[in-house]
Amino acid sequence: MHERTEERLAAMLDTGRRELTDRLLAIRNERATAVATAYSDDGLVSATVDGRLRLVDLSLDERVFRTSDSAALAHTILTTVHAAADATVPRAGGDHGRV
Repeated sequence: MHERTEERLAAMLDTGRRELTDRLLAIRNERATAVATAYSDDGLVSATVDGRLRLVDLSLDERVFRTSDSAALAHTILTTVHAAADATVPRAGGDHGRV
């Protein structure tokens, strides 16, 4: 009887390990194909980031150059890139891809 209990426990652990491995592989594949684009509040900056958190596109509307406030522009770019990066992270029961 003790042997059967050990066998059942081993089978349960093996099943759990396989399920966890499958889920981790699915998450890795999801991340590998994730791409997200975010837009600044004023719509003048857009940033696209891939699942490896690499910036793959950055677009600046020509109107951003009408101001001489380079610090504000840098902040807007960073905020937009960070929003795109955050959007590539899969959320439980949520959608990702566009902010």
